[in-house]
Amino acid sequence: MIAPMEFEDDFIDFLERKAAGEFKLKGFDGENNKEIYKRPKVVKGFLLPKMSDNSQVSELPYICFRIIKLETIKVSGKNIHCLKTGILFGCYCSGIQSKHGKQIIADDGSGYRDLWNIMERTRQALFNGTYNPKVRLFEDTFSMEVPEEQYYPVWEGRINADFLIGTPEWGMSDSFYKPPKPL
Repeated sequence: MIAPMEFEDDFIDFLERKAAGEFKLKGFDGENNKEIYKRPKVVKGFLLPKMSDNSQVSELPYICFRIIKLETIKVSGKNIHCLKTGILFGCYCSGIQSKHGKQIIADDGSGYRDLWNIMERTRQALFNGTYNPKVRLFEDTFSMEVPEEQYYPVWEGRINADFLIGTPEWGMSDSFYKPPKPL
């Protein structure tokens, strides 16, 4: 048994090592108004908005981990807690390249390809189970998606992953769960 917030902290560390730590993707430096390569920013829950013209674009690339729901499901006849999560990804692609001193539109697909590459790398790491020995990925409900409509210059995708985190043992003294009081 692991508490959802403990899992979140472990999982953020996992994403920083196994996904963000292995890539440098196109990003945008809003202060200098230019394209750069940088590691994805890993955040919990949501991206904090910034008050500038390039606020959303400056946060790219990113990986955002969100706990959506905790529910009890039956697995092999036993009640198990299942943590439903979303892993959101954002990449940048201006679609513009410099060639011989001129800015030209280049449909190189880099935003789309970068997005699928980092999502696939995360999927491979998830299925290798290198995040926490107390937790198991529930493979039956795993999915990856990229919405058809994307807002230039941002590419966004999502992994939906459910994790089996066990059930509390009511007699455990170090558990954050309290046993129900008798009537």
